[in-house]
Amino acid sequence: SRPPQVVPFRDSKLTRVLQGYFCGRGSSCMVVNINPCAGIYDETLQALKFSAIATQSLLRAIYVLKREVLRQRQEKEVLEADVREQVVSEMMEFVSGMQDDFSETLETQKAVVEEKLEAQMANLQKRLKSYYSQELDVSRLALKKEKKSDRFGQ
Repeated sequence: SRPPQVVPFRDSKLTRVLQGYFCGRGSSCMVVNINPCAGIYDETLQALKFSAIATQSLLRAIYVLKREVLRQRQEKEVLEADVREQVVSEMMEFVSGMQDDFSETLETQKAVVEEKLEAQMANLQKRLKSYYSQELDVSRLALKKEKKSDRFGQ
């Protein structure tokens, strides 16, 4: 049930040269020289057995490497999804913080503007009262003069 373990490569120049082929990144070909002569039957049989074992080993190694690549890809996708989720979460927190700061600033500016408008309204009311009281005083004076002139004129 456990996948077969890959035997590490020997430390030789030939193995390093052929390592890409052994890992499945290249293509390899095995040439087995056999002879139908009965005199070398044992040697031919051993060469065929070796080629069968080497082919199976190579296919197993390729299968194990493919499974490992798929596992690493899935792990990478999961990690990328987690990173994306974290980035989105952090961005949402940042945007939320900016919205809160903006709302606070907006409320502060609104309060300042309301205070200025209330001060202007109070000032305008004061001026209107002053203007109308002067107008009333002028009208009263005009009425008094008119009454005096009517009294003297009669």
